[in-house]
Order: sequence, then structure tokens, then C-alpha cells
Amino acid sequence: MTAANLPENPGFSVLGDSISTLNGYIPEGWRCHYEGEVSIEGISTPADTWWGKVMNAFGGHLVGNASFSGSCMEGFGFPGGCSKERAAGLLGPNGETPDCVLVFMGINDYGWGGARQQVMGGSMSRSANREDLGEPYEVLETVDAASLQRFHDAYAQALTNIHEIAPSAEIWCLTLCPGTTDSMPWPHFMYRERGIDLDEYNDAIRSAATEAGAHVADVRSFNIDYHSVDDTHPSALGMTQIATMVCSQMGLEADLSVLDSAPASARHCDKETCGGCQYNGNKPSGWVLTCGKKPE
Repeated sequence: MTAANLPENPGFSVLGDSISTLNGYIPEGWRCHYEGEVSIEGISTPADTWWGKVMNAFGGHLVGNASFSGSCMEGFGFPGGCSKERAAGLLGPNGETPDCVLVFMGINDYGWGGARQQVMGGSMSRSANREDLGEPYEVLETVDAASLQRFHDAYAQALTNIHEIAPSAEIWCLTLCPGTTDSMPWPHFMYRERGIDLDEYNDAIRSAATEAGAHVADVRSFNIDYHSVDDTHPSALGMTQIATMVCSQMGLEADLSVLDSAPASARHCDKETCGGCQYNGNKPSGWVLTCGKKPE
């Protein structure tokens, strides 16, 4: 692990999905989850978000938040995280470049199984129209390994785009971490939603970051489930837990006691795919990451 090497009052930018959105702090017209589509108690200002807490811990300021709710890293153009438009959103209003870029994307790629799947599922954050991609017009419950390679390549392209607009910025890539809710008294995250394990996506993130000379804020290595409202979107407590893990990974002394209330990650199923499982309440054209199976 490498400690962040940032100047005084560093400028931060964020490339993210719904987890990193906040009303009034992303480009106008981009889809917003927090205080945009959904109001969640205790999350209304940057200081309440995971990225705002990290920024404040370093005594920094926000340059740009290029987050778009529902977006995959892979895409056929905007709003895909690998698009040039998303990278441009990292710049400040007057063209200021960030000293540090925090990248937290991939959960939509995991949930959908890829950008084509998202398009065929009719997501409001799709990067193309179904007709543009041709038949078959279907959403698969289980995808093949090629989708994981496309995610890796898209992630690598996004990092290339960041280097082009902010060549001196430190880039920190967050791995994907399971969430939990109070709805069940045991860990219930769904680890193989469309047949590819969450941690295979994390391996792709680590690989793409290493190849690009970026840093990894490996929140998954803490092996906990952060508190969320739906196993994906952090609650106010979950935001603090994520920020604490990120700050620790970036080399700051962080009070890890906030993680004490987080359950240890655990799997209760060894099926090769969650697609079509009786405990998976999802339809192919949508997803949540809650497994309904009770531990034996």
C-alpha cells in the first residue's frame, strides 16, 4: 500500500456512479441518486458523503464530481465511465485539474453483466439504444468471461482518459465492497449475480489500476459489509465506513472503530450463478444484490 502524496489543500475529483452522486454537485442534467432520485436521512451535503469525508480528511476541496447514477464503466459512449465526456467532468468550472481522482465504479457492470445487457434491459443510464446494437434483444441471466474482460478494458480506458486530462493527478481506484441492510440478521449480499464473482471484478480493477500506474484503495480487503439501504447504496453510516476504509488505504491514520458494527463478509451459497435461483428475486431486466437464502 502506498500513502497518498498530495499538496496542501489538494483538489479532489470523483468518477463514480449513484453511490457518489449528490444533488447540486454533479454536472447539470446528469442522473443523481442522493437527494436527486432518493432522499436518505443524513446524506444531504458533501460532508455526509464518502468522498466528501475523504476530501476533508486531507484538508482538500472539490474540483469536479463526474458521477452519474446507474452508469456502467463499460459503455458505447456517454454516460459510460470510459467515455471522454465523463473524464471531462473531472475538471473544475474554469478548467482546474485535480490533484487526486477517486474512482469508484463497477457495481453496475457487475449487476448488469455488461453495457449491452444494460442497454437491452432498458436502463435509464444506458449508453445506446437497443436498435443501435442489433438483435438479439435479450438480457442474459448468466454472462460469460468476455464481459469481465470488457469491464477491465473499459476501466483501463477510463484511467487513460484521466491521465490525459490530469497527467499529474494521483488516481485512487476503490474496489467493490458488499453492502448489508437491517432487513436480515445475517450477511445477504449476492456474490455471483450473473455468474461472474464480485471479486473477479475486483481483480480486474486491481489489474487495470496496476497497469495504468494508479493506486488501489482496496476497501474489499477489510472483508466487511458496509451499512446500506438496499445492499448497494450506503446509508449515512455506510458512507462513514467507506470513507474510513479509503482513508486508511490512502495512508492516513483512521479511527477504524466505526467498522466494528459492520458484519464480516460471508457467503452462504456455492452456486456458480445467482441467475435463475429461487432466492434471487431479480428479473433479468433489473437487479438488486440481496440474496434471500437463509444460512443453514
